Amino acid sequence: MAEILVRNDEILWRLVEDKVVILDMDEAIAIMLNDVGSHIWTALQTQKTKEELINQVIEAFDADKETVRKDVHSFLNDMIKRDLIRIR
Repeated sequence: MAEILVRNDEILWRLVEDKVVILDMDEAIAIMLNDVGSHIWTALQTQKTKEELINQVIEAFDADKETVRKDVHSFLNDMIKRDLIRIR
């Protein structure tokens, strides 16, 4: 069964000029996401699988599947490690 991904609801974030800015209170930093990261973050308004996110990014950015797969995997691993995105 595929892992379900969700945003950590306790995280403060804002959309600033079409980019997501996340306030990571554990590290006391603000993280500005790039276009792809912002797209993934906003897509996670509802729970998604990694494969759903990959397909959405491919469609939104007309990008190569293997490149997107690597980028999404790397982004999600970082966000999960920081507890900004969680696995259900």
